[in-house]
Amino acid sequence: MEEEQIVCTLVWPGSCFFLDVIITTRLGLFSFLQNVSFSTCAYVSKTSFNLSFFQKYVIICIGYVLVYVQLKYKGYEMTVLIVIALVLFLFALYMYKEANENKVIQQDIVLHDLPSSFKEVNIFFISDIHRRNISRSIVDGVKGKVDFVIIGGDIGERGVPLSQIASNLKLLSEIGPIYFVWGNNDYELDYHELDALLLANKVTVLDNTRAVLESNAGERLLLIGVDDVGVRRDRLDLALQDCEEEGFRILVSHNPEIVHKFTGKEHISLVLSGHTHGGQIRLFHHNRFLKGGIYQYDYTTLFVSNGYGTTLLPFRFRAPAQTHVITLKHSL
Repeated sequence: MEEEQIVCTLVWPGSCFFLDVIITTRLGLFSFLQNVSFSTCAYVSKTSFNLSFFQKYVIICIGYVLVYVQLKYKGYEMTVLIVIALVLFLFALYMYKEANENKVIQQDIVLHDLPSSFKEVNIFFISDIHRRNISRSIVDGVKGKVDFVIIGGDIGERGVPLSQIASNLKLLSEIGPIYFVWGNNDYELDYHELDALLLANKVTVLDNTRAVLESNAGERLLLIGVDDVGVRRDRLDLALQDCEEEGFRILVSHNPEIVHKFTGKEHISLVLSGHTHGGQIRLFHHNRFLKGGIYQYDYTTLFVSNGYGTTLLPFRFRAPAQTHVITLKHSL
């Protein structure tokens, strides 16, 4: 559906533009402008595209301004400039919408070594919040459906007030117990104050340590967390030394690059990460910034989230904001 929206919003008006440039000497520029403006307006007015009434109104008004300019000035150069501006505006609006999605994606992961007594483990996973305020709709949608919450780092960044982070933590605490690992942008804040805030909100900080969850049958799930790889504070060796008990191991690391440090002796079945933002503005396919999804490695399974917030620019393209309900299931 999202790809269809891109086509309808950008490709159709763009096609009209090039077609009418070719025939402009015979039919005049009005048909070109009419095609662009009215096709865009008609699409926006009837679409299920998640825009407010005001946003639709603004787009439609811009479309009709194009017609007015053409009728009044009949200037080719002015027309082209305005059309380009309109297309860029629509593109920016689409990217802004993707950056402010409040999606909760259900992700089932089947693992053969998950202890059968756990049956299912349901996790709410959110990473890379940055400057965003978590939506109440997300919390209400997952409340009562998960066992605990994992924040995969970058709960804030430089300039984000601690009061905003406290509000986000208060919302997340309504879902269940919270576990947190540090991300690179978290260190842009006063991390001593952030650490105190996390503790005050009863958040378990997994900084090269582990937490133990136990089933009714006494089988254990070891939730391991490492500090951020990017700032070279990760100590996977210390985290593993902290795992004195036998059990199913999940590693939470803000940066997915941690998997390249595995040797096979860690016995970690699943890694949960963020950091990449899915590329955030993903114009072309590339492997440098992993897009949200599941990746299989020799020694483990890696799950990467696009994240909830943005950095530098409040835009996304082909890497929409997302949160997750991850359901771990035992393979029969």
